[in-house]
Amino acid sequence: MLAIGVGITTWSMREMRRPGRAVPALGWLPPAHDAVITREPTPVAEDAKMRAGLEAYERRDYETAARLLGRATAQGDMEIVRRLYWSSALAWKADYEAALGAMQGLRLDPLPEPWRGEALWTQYVALGGTGKQTAADSLLRGLADRDDAIGERARAVASAKPGAR
Repeated sequence: MLAIGVGITTWSMREMRRPGRAVPALGWLPPAHDAVITREPTPVAEDAKMRAGLEAYERRDYETAARLLGRATAQGDMEIVRRLYWSSALAWKADYEAALGAMQGLRLDPLPEPWRGEALWTQYVALGGTGKQTAADSLLRGLADRDDAIGERARAVASAKPGAR
């Protein structure tokens, strides 16, 4: 299980565009180096590509982060961290299919906030970006029920959709 320290986090957001449709803004995940502490029974050898990929992500260099995190190796909790940041970097590149692939099978429920919420938001954006609108809308409805910043973001997007009340 991951234990993640909570700190003040600022998310940069931007609206992503795809041909013929606007995709809602993504949020950046909090920096991993300050926040992620694993409870592995034995220390896991740190992969240089993973460390460099997380550093690139923190600098908002999503191209480099996606490339390095995609090639990195990790085990246990650090594999969850790798895939979480990799999928986010891929979504920032607007490579939504790859972002969904990186998230495939990733258990989000055990993740603490704000990582879990941002991971779900990334999944929502990637679903919409790939044209899987039914799945995206279903996830958006669930996100709108949350009592946090992700819920506010989801309600704002839902209310701006054509046909919203």
